[in-house]
Order: sequence, then structure tokens, then C-alpha cells
Amino acid sequence: MKNILLSFLLLIFLASCSNNSYVNAIPGDATALMQLNTPKAFLNYKGVDVSSDVYLFEDAEGNVGACLRVSDDDALTDYLNTLAKKGTCEKVFERRGFHFSLLSNGFLAGYSDESLVILGPIVETAKAETVNKMAKMLKQDEDDGVQNSRIYEALDTLDGPVKIVARVDALPQQFVTPFMLGAPKQADASQVYLSAKMTSSKGLLRMEGHTFSFNKDIDQALQASASIYRPIKGAYIQSMPAEAMLGMFLNVDGERFINVMRDNKGLQAMLAGINRALDMDNIIKSVNGDMAIVIPEWSEDKIDLSMAAKLKHAHWLNDVSYWKTSTPSGSTITDWQKDAYCYTDGKTTFYFGVSPDMQFYSGGSKEAALNSIKPTAGSLSSDMQEAIRGQRLAMIVNLGMLSGKQGTVVQMLRPVFGNADKILFLLK
Repeated sequence: MKNILLSFLLLIFLASCSNNSYVNAIPGDATALMQLNTPKAFLNYKGVDVSSDVYLFEDAEGNVGACLRVSDDDALTDYLNTLAKKGTCEKVFERRGFHFSLLSNGFLAGYSDESLVILGPIVETAKAETVNKMAKMLKQDEDDGVQNSRIYEALDTLDGPVKIVARVDALPQQFVTPFMLGAPKQADASQVYLSAKMTSSKGLLRMEGHTFSFNKDIDQALQASASIYRPIKGAYIQSMPAEAMLGMFLNVDGERFINVMRDNKGLQAMLAGINRALDMDNIIKSVNGDMAIVIPEWSEDKIDLSMAAKLKHAHWLNDVSYWKTSTPSGSTITDWQKDAYCYTDGKTTFYFGVSPDMQFYSGGSKEAALNSIKPTAGSLSSDMQEAIRGQRLAMIVNLGMLSGKQGTVVQMLRPVFGNADKILFLLK
């Protein structure tokens, strides 16, 4: 009886390993890994086991891919060849013992009798090279695949139908700066990871998670910094235009938050031009309460931002007269209205001031600055606003403004998350 029981347990163990072995086709050096156990986007794929989890990943070269379990490779071949007749992919061809087809969206599908990998987007001239790369991936065993990685181990600790662990430098550029908050200045984005579970509802992709690092010192700094965030009261949620690229909301004591901002290379780069003339450190130190940073648009040559915050004092206003006389060559600070000024250097224009009820307001134009502390007609939906209140740190990203590879990835995820047009990240 004992031997029969041991044999039974062994069979269960081997079956569980076999069921998950399709994941070995994902590179062990993947920089981002997402697991979905509701793969609605692939329900129409014949020969694919839709009862098994779907994995989305980004490899070390920045390629984006998906990995699914194959239940019947012959049925999958027939399905793709049927699509080829309709012009949505090319006819299946065989290379190095595996099957391949270039899909009309520029992604290359490659599969064995166990794993289907979809990778891209690629150009036609890179097709042969990508075929060879994917053939190596499809041959991988557990030692070479992602199951032997720390990122997979971290993903396995999360609960939920959709979950993600990603190296911060694998995320869209607009995400990097906020997710590096709390990391030491010398830390690189390749050393910081995002861990989150995801849900989608009413046009909103909601992520709840935290950042961490496999580097002990960096991880300690990240966890320590999380303690400075207090519940958001919601003073500036209604001030963010719904069409803005990004908005970050928090509630802090500026005396504690200043060190986090100083160590954040992304924020320092954004404020570099302004910081040469204004003492932003003293402004940040005067904050005590809700704070919002909104970036209306983001491009390689232009980053605009508005900042609003509750102040405990505005003693730094006494220094403005000195700032006016010490601005770098080619820049000026001029009076705008009571306790409000305009800085410009020919490229960057920044309006800033203090309201009678002790709020800091600012922006790239007079209108943007004034609007940074008052409700706007085209603000975020009431559901989004309610989701932010009471959280410790929240970030909204407009998916519609992502371009290039990130825009392609968003389109690929549409069948998975529906018509979500915004991401809301909440620090947990």
C-alpha cells in the first residue's frame, strides 16, 4: 500500500512538472514577466490549451513575447494555415524541427508540440535571425528557462488572475522615474523591480503592488522610503486633466520627502533647468500634505510638468529677490502676480506661486499653473478619483499617449484587458 501511495504521489508530481514545462521556452534572463489565468485573447486559437496560464514577457534585448501551452500542434498548424488563406499570417513553415508563421501584426509565432511562443514586433529582414533565436528558446529545459530565475520565483509569490514582476528599466520610459522613488542615488533601474497584481474595469487597468530589489541595500532603502507616504486626502485629484500623460499623487512631509527627491535621477533631470534658478529643495521642504505632479505631455525634446502641494509655510518667498539676481545667463525670473513669478530661459517656462491659503501651484503656462490647484472640467472619472483617495502613493498613466514599442504592446494587450485607456498604480 505504501509503495502504491508513493507511486501515485510521484505521478502527480511529474504531471505537475510536465504541465508547466511549456514555460521553459521563456528566456531565463527575461526582464519582465506577466502571468494571466484568464487568457481570453487566445480563446480562438485552435490547438492551444486555454485552461493553462498565458505568460507575457520581455527578453533582455527588449523583445516582447507571449508563451502558451500547446495541446495539439497539428490542430495549431491547420488553424494558422487557415488564417494564412485569409491573409492574416503567412503559411506555416518548418525550421530546425519547429513550426513558424509570421503574423500580420509583425509578431513571429513559433511552436513545438508543447510550447507556443509569439515574439516581436520584428521587421522582415530580422525574420531568419528571430527564427533561430526562437528555435533555441523552444529547446530550453528548466535549467535554461525562466522557471530557474528569481523573477519567476517572485511572480510565484503573488496571488490573482493577472500578476507581473518587471525590472523597472523594462517598463515604458514614463514609468521609470516614479518607480525609482526611494532607491539610492547610485541605484540603477536594472536593479529595481516592480511586483504587482492587476485587474481591469471600466476603462481602467489597476495595479496594486510595490517595488523591491534583489540587492539588499537597495531593497532596504526602498522599503524604508515607503514609510514616508501618508494617506492621500485628494486635494488635487480633480485638478488632473483626463488627457494628461501622467499624474502622481501623494501626501508627505517635505522635510522627509526631500531626500527621496534628491536621490531620484529622473526627477532631478526634469527639474534641472528650473533648479538652476530656483531653490526647489526649499520649496519641497515647505510641503506638508497632499502633493501632485502632473505631466501633460512627454516627448524626447520636451517634458512639461505642473506641481501642486499643501504648504506648512512659504518662507522661501523671501529668497525670490535673490533668485532674480542670480539666475544663469539667458534666464529671468519676473513678477507675475502677488506671490507668483515666471521663470524662463528661452526653452523652459515655469510659472509658480503661493495662494493665500498656502498652496503651491505651478505649470508651464499661466493657465496650467492656476489650474493645478483647482478642479478641471475634464478631470479623471469619479471611479478613478475614489480609487486614489486614502492610498499612500498613486500614479495614473494615459495608455493612449504611449507610442513606439510600448504603443504596440498596449494594442497587443487590448484583447486581454479590454479597452482600458489608463493605468492606475497604487503602492501597497
